[in-house]
Amino acid sequence: MGQSCSRDHYICEEFLLISIPQQRLNPTLEILSKAGGTSSASIFPLPDLKVGTLDSLFSVSDDLVRLERSAEGTLKSMLGYENNFEKLHLRNTLEMKNSVMYFHWDHAKYPNKQAIKEIADIIEKQLLRAELDIKKQGMVYQEVKTNLKQLEVKASDSLVAKDWDEILNPEDFKLDSDHFKVVPVLVPKLSKKDFLAMYTTFASMVVPESAVLLDEDKQHCLYKVTMFKTNVDEFKTKAVEHKFIVREFDPSTKNAKQEIREQLQSEEAKLQRQFIRWLSINFREVFGAYLHVKALRVFVESVLRYGLPLSFKSIFIEPRKGAERKVMTLLNRLFADLDTDDGPIEHNGDVGIMTMIKTHNLDEYYKYVFMKIQTNFRN
Repeated sequence: MGQSCSRDHYICEEFLLISIPQQRLNPTLEILSKAGGTSSASIFPLPDLKVGTLDSLFSVSDDLVRLERSAEGTLKSMLGYENNFEKLHLRNTLEMKNSVMYFHWDHAKYPNKQAIKEIADIIEKQLLRAELDIKKQGMVYQEVKTNLKQLEVKASDSLVAKDWDEILNPEDFKLDSDHFKVVPVLVPKLSKKDFLAMYTTFASMVVPESAVLLDEDKQHCLYKVTMFKTNVDEFKTKAVEHKFIVREFDPSTKNAKQEIREQLQSEEAKLQRQFIRWLSINFREVFGAYLHVKALRVFVESVLRYGLPLSFKSIFIEPRKGAERKVMTLLNRLFADLDTDDGPIEHNGDVGIMTMIKTHNLDEYYKYVFMKIQTNFRN
């Protein structure tokens, strides 16, 4: 298969992917192995695909660019969820590098005997299914996570926002008498003295000196007050007039809410494990599809550039950190002689293929087939 070179194992954010005439393969790999800017370089194997017509190649070339962007979008969607799972991200990053370095065409999923357009359609359907599954799986997980977060916010916020059932002790509200009731009252700290001076006047049967401080934060104090059950509504009305907050407290609901929280925590942990496992499996699948799109693109662009019979080889290059510009300068120098006004294929008898390629892809033009394989989909 020719030479390959490899020096270290740092995780790069993008690989360079080139295609060159076959007779230039071994000399190029030898030069790259001695170049200071590369960590590794080796053959990126391409399958034998049906070439079709020149018009069909130009048409499918556009389709493959769109398909590549779709695959990148799906991978970004997955990493959007994955941001919370750093171990999974690291594992997937390592797997992406290995997938590039040890890429081989999956003939079972993408039969190379089919037309390139048909293979692209298979990949497109795969990506659409993956995108729908991401939304479905993500919605289920996020719903439980949101419900749990709402409970946790209530348990950790200010006394105004807190669920008092989470902080009140049922023992503080137990009475031996069936005629009395203990109610919680939230009082602004600035009104604390006023409350203690007047709370017994809010109803006719409020127990004197029954106000007991239960909790406080920077802005509020939470008291309990004892009164006759028949006077609770009257007490509430007067308290509200003075900007005090009175809420009902049923000690029996405290345990029920705790059970709900524990159930949600358990469900969230279970769904997270399932979601991580699902993400890991499907991320590999989608990244594999992405690499196959790259392989299709390299093949099509190589045929358009180098013509028939098929005599080209593709190489992936892993630049060292910060050395991409150096590697690109080397490649441009190595293949400066490849450019001609007219390529090996003539279209309609009068327009050279190089002219068509230059006008077909206006973003960047190289004298060899060149593209990048992304491994960082967070940006």
